Amino acid sequence: MKKIFLSVLCLFTVYLLNAQSQFGIISYSLPQGWYARQSGNDLELVKKGDDNSGCKITLFQQVNTLVNDEKKFIQLWALKTKTGSTKTASPIKTEDNGWISFSGFKTTGKGTTTEGFYTVCDGSQTAIILAEAQENSCINEINSILASITIPAKETRSKAKAKPASKKVRVLPLKSLKALVN
Repeated sequence: MKKIFLSVLCLFTVYLLNAQSQFGIISYSLPQGWYARQSGNDLELVKKGDDNSGCKITLFQQVNTLVNDEKKFIQLWALKTKTGSTKTASPIKTEDNGWISFSGFKTTGKGTTTEGFYTVCDGSQTAIILAEAQENSCINEINSILASITIPAKETRSKAKAKPASKKVRVLPLKSLKALVN
């Protein structure tokens, strides 16, 4: 009986460690050594250890606004970050099956912090993501978190069409964005 109980407990623990977490419309998975903490209405995904490690992803509360052009994207970015920019790449717009996403990159603090800003819009709601890496120390981990993010697909109005389960977020990895301006 104890062996069965321990086996079930171990399987349940493994399931919980690999399960996706949810924030608003965004689902994500964290690598080992990362945790989530509330920050006002937003959620910060932070690398464990020193609080000032510079490794952080902020998932902002989604907005019921259509972010479909570069001007709106840049205004939203300025509103959410409040940091000065030393070098900024032009945002990259991607459209896929009714989804609109923007990916942008800049360096701050004399080039020591890499900042990626992302929006993903389904035509009515926009998910907003900010990724920050201090001196490239965690770009690969941040990219794995960005690659794990999914957003539920908007319901179709036609009863004949099946509702897709979710949309894998397509944003450029932070490392690829940085390469565009270096």
